[in-house]
Amino acid sequence: MRNQYVVDSTIHSSMKTVKDMVPEPIIIQINDVMEEKSKSFGEQMSDAHQSDQPVIPIVINSFGGSCYALLSIVSEIQNATKPVATIATGKAMSAGLSILAMGTKGYRFAAPNSMLLMHEVSSWTGGKVEEIKASSNMLGHLNKKIFRMIARHCDHKDNYFLDLMHDKSHADWYFSEREAKKHNLIDHIGIPENLISLKASYEFRFGNKTLASS
Repeated sequence: MRNQYVVDSTIHSSMKTVKDMVPEPIIIQINDVMEEKSKSFGEQMSDAHQSDQPVIPIVINSFGGSCYALLSIVSEIQNATKPVATIATGKAMSAGLSILAMGTKGYRFAAPNSMLLMHEVSSWTGGKVEEIKASSNMLGHLNKKIFRMIARHCDHKDNYFLDLMHDKSHADWYFSEREAKKHNLIDHIGIPENLISLKASYEFRFGNKTLASS
């Protein structure tokens, strides 16, 4: 995703000066979905909310990561007061796909030929028998929570994606951006851009009175 500056022909200024005059929008990058990222994500969301930009873009190129970091990031998206655009540029797998799907409806994008993957929650757990049982129960709860959260946001019944995963024998599910759109995980195929306009206005004043303006 790129920022494009459009300068009014009446303004004679270098691009460097224009960028100094108009701050660049904050674009949040998602690679590894880990606890450290969820903390910096919250800070970037706060900065974006305090800026003048009308939309908060999140660019995703991720293999996935932690379920708990995912839930923290999704919470930030759900509590945003500006539209949050989620944009898959190369790959959105596992937790990365979940973030893509949880963007504001109408603002979810995937580049042509992007690689998308949905799969069930996984873990490598060791310990005593009862500890493994408890961990297994928690994983099952997390799996249902995440899949149902995505299904509701995509206007499906709660078990929509759980049933699809069951039909696929719970295997990893790779699909194209067109399939993602079919299942309402994204809204658009392609990459949007930020258009930043700077225009000049004139006033002809005498005292506190404006006699003419354009």
